[in-house]
Amino acid sequence: MPSHPTQYPIRLTGFLCVWMLCLFVCTRVSAEAAYLVTISEREDISRIEAAGLSVDRIKPDGVAVVYVPEGRLKQLESLGLPYELVPDYLTKAPSGYRSYSAITADLQQYAVLYPDITRLISLGQSVQGRELWAILITTEPELLQDKPAVKYVSTMHGDEPLGTEMCMFFIDLLLDEYGSNSRITRLLDNTYVWVVPLMNPDGYETYVRFNANNVDLNRAFPQYLIDFTADWYHDEFLNIEVLEPEVRHIISWSLEHAFVLSANIHTGEVVVNYPYDDGVTIPSGTAAPTPDENLFRELSRRYADHHPIMANNTSLLLGFNRGIVNGSRWYRITGSMQDWHYRYLGCKEVTLELSVTKAPLASQLPTHWEYNAEAMLSYLEGVYQGVNGTTTDRRSGDSIWAQVAVADNTRTAYTHPETGYYHRLLQPGIYSVEFSAPGYIPYTLNDVTVTTDTTTRNDITLSDGDINLDGRVDAVDIQLVVNAILGYVIPYDADVDGGGGVSATDLQSVINKVLGY
Repeated sequence: MPSHPTQYPIRLTGFLCVWMLCLFVCTRVSAEAAYLVTISEREDISRIEAAGLSVDRIKPDGVAVVYVPEGRLKQLESLGLPYELVPDYLTKAPSGYRSYSAITADLQQYAVLYPDITRLISLGQSVQGRELWAILITTEPELLQDKPAVKYVSTMHGDEPLGTEMCMFFIDLLLDEYGSNSRITRLLDNTYVWVVPLMNPDGYETYVRFNANNVDLNRAFPQYLIDFTADWYHDEFLNIEVLEPEVRHIISWSLEHAFVLSANIHTGEVVVNYPYDDGVTIPSGTAAPTPDENLFRELSRRYADHHPIMANNTSLLLGFNRGIVNGSRWYRITGSMQDWHYRYLGCKEVTLELSVTKAPLASQLPTHWEYNAEAMLSYLEGVYQGVNGTTTDRRSGDSIWAQVAVADNTRTAYTHPETGYYHRLLQPGIYSVEFSAPGYIPYTLNDVTVTTDTTTRNDITLSDGDINLDGRVDAVDIQLVVNAILGYVIPYDADVDGGGGVSATDLQSVINKVLGY
């Protein structure tokens, strides 16, 4: 099985070689260029981004690397900021990286060799018709099971191929060591692990940042308060047909799988960047914490602390603290994938920046894999904390698509629409967790204890007020709750709100249902 990228040289001869070289150069020059822009304050970053340009990184000397799409140089000039062209930008990726066709062949080979623990699908096609491959690695991949889904997505920016290679190495590790390595066996037995090694195949093939429509895919996801104000569960549906095809495919796929934990992989710096990237009213350079700030910091640490270089990256100017940073504190961007996943679907996602050099020499790939292998495993194992279980209808036993809310935290999680499985990531502590769904009485679990690196299982049944399970909510159900409150033994569970006993609140909930509230 191919496992090292140097096995995939690109061989072109004669006229074809000349033709492809000309096409490559023309595509490069017309698609984008990179500039060094001197900024005087962090809000200059917001001005650059608002002009439709993409900031790649801020160097310690206060100079930003800015990508300018074709025909947009006037937007940069209008900002009045000093700039100069990056002289060595128009170069191809170093030899030794896999081509798109080689990546496709390897993934297809994995699916053939490991049919019992893999499923390879295409999420859809890019602008130029290339497949966006996603591989699922888990036991019994064709079954819907009660286990969390996690994912790595790489190379939204086509000129950042390192993440693609790290994903391919990671896939190879999981498949090769399943059944012999107890740690990896546990991971695949208890988790859906998805990997998308290459989200922007068109940009990757021509070694440009943007997709074939000259769009930065990490600025192209729906924006909070502009494209959506709530979330999918609360009937806030998106018009995804107007989005870039690569973005549209990722969104459709994410809607199907109720992902719990995610990371997207880039290069340009060595740091873990966590939400929010866009605090909406918070200026660039100022932290925009989420309701899960401490959890995001812990998850980010799981990666950074296992990466020997990243863990040492501290910069007061940029807000880096031992290899992690809040996105807005670094610099604010809008339309990022991690913000959309968190705000719209409740998925905890971070952005991994794995190298200052966009595409390190292929000879350095084994070293980068050594840096990232343990970190990639450790990050995904962060899913084993919090509360989980199923949510079903008390009468029928059918699964329920429900909201899972934690007291004093405004960001909710959701059950899987088909299985009712939920998995809410939480740090160690004691929590109050409420389950709710339209037509059902909210159910609250109090004093839920979460310990380190474990999940606390609670299977929940929601009631619509039908205490005797006869298909009706009526005066008989009210009387049954009254009897239970008075101490009579009834053959039904009248605790409809999760209080741990039958009380006046249960009675009021059932009365409200009878009255049609």
